[in-house]
Amino acid sequence: MKKQLPSLTPAAVLAKKCSAFLGRTGVPTDHASLPVPVPGVTGLRLGVMLAPTEEDEPTGERKLQPPTHVVYGLAYTGAFAEVTAVDAKSLGIPEPAESTDESAEKSEPPAPIADLDAKRARVLELLDATLPLFATARPADAAKDEARELRDLYQEIAEPPFAPYYRALGKRFFDWIDRTAAS
Repeated sequence: MKKQLPSLTPAAVLAKKCSAFLGRTGVPTDHASLPVPVPGVTGLRLGVMLAPTEEDEPTGERKLQPPTHVVYGLAYTGAFAEVTAVDAKSLGIPEPAESTDESAEKSEPPAPIADLDAKRARVLELLDATLPLFATARPADAAKDEARELRDLYQEIAEPPFAPYYRALGKRFFDWIDRTAAS
């Protein structure tokens, strides 16, 4: 008899539940990341990082700060798991060297909102396709194309201050995605 992959809560549902904690962590937060798969003692979880933005004085634009909290939801039940404070040190991310070069802080102009929303939606679809295989540590030859696309989308649309946080928080998942995409 063929084994069936586990039924997981859709990534969009968990991401929405976790994002509902914006502004409710005791620290002002107004930005939620893409969900990040994180295995834990209680099973597979999806973590959403929360971060504040601050106004850039000369331009008036909002500038995203590094994440301050992660909200976890349980992938199998869809239930809230926990909120934890996070910083670079707690995730083993080296602190960036202070730069006096103002051009180092400038980034590429953001993609149009509709394009970004479509890519975020595609990430959620790809998570739904790949998470059952990751959760069961199954060989993922069938998900090679999805893994490659998912890896590329995370790299493309990850918020610059969050890039090392995605990799550190979801280390086991991103290692699996990299192996699967390369197979």
